[in-house]
Amino acid sequence: MAEPIFYIATMSLLLSSIIPACAIDRHQQQEEILAVVRDIQRANYFTFATLINMVQTSVPSNITFFMPDDRSLSKIIIPEHNVLKFLLRHSVPSLLPFTELSRLPNGTSMPTDQPDYMLKVSSNGRKELYLNNIKLTSPDICKSGPSFRCHGINGVFMPALPIPAPPKPSPPPPHHSPPHAKPPIPAPPPSPPRRPPPPPHPHHAPVPSPVHPGPSPTASISSSNMLPRARAWLCLLSLSILLVSIY
Repeated sequence: MAEPIFYIATMSLLLSSIIPACAIDRHQQQEEILAVVRDIQRANYFTFATLINMVQTSVPSNITFFMPDDRSLSKIIIPEHNVLKFLLRHSVPSLLPFTELSRLPNGTSMPTDQPDYMLKVSSNGRKELYLNNIKLTSPDICKSGPSFRCHGINGVFMPALPIPAPPKPSPPPPHHSPPHAKPPIPAPPPSPPRRPPPPPHPHHAPVPSPVHPGPSPTASISSSNMLPRARAWLCLLSLSILLVSIY
């Protein structure tokens, strides 16, 4: 029985020492945030101070704020459920006074309290500093608490746009053959051009057969007409000779 009682007593002592310490730390952090908000309001960054007051119990400590001025914040709309996300995008998880920021090499990238969001530092000499091409205009505003640093900027860190995925190529449309379609009849091949027959060789030219002339119809008619006339002349000649001999 002694061991359980000793264990319970030990845990009670530990809890009694831890809970007040946590309560004191949370109370100190809240008091420090309120002091930082007063510093921000004195520097005329009233809109950013209002955003911190809306979520002050969720703001982490040991951070550096980069605060857009009221003119820049008046151009955007921040939904209430995105206030903490907006503040985390405008803070880095370390204490960076302006003297340390100005010593960073040109092109340095710093992670913010918002996962996967980076701030790129670029400097134009020791007096001008840019974060994601937005100028830091009011350095070292917060001076009331050891757990916060604040710098004023003249713009807003907009959320990174997601990279659009390349469009997928559309599949080719299915080829539907018409119903009862008959295959095309191929055209007949062109007939070869006719070659003219070769001319006859001179040595093998056909010899015309001799034509035997037949009796001319005119000759036969004339001969048939001459016989009676000759007979008549012979008769007249004989009669003439007989008459001469009589006389």
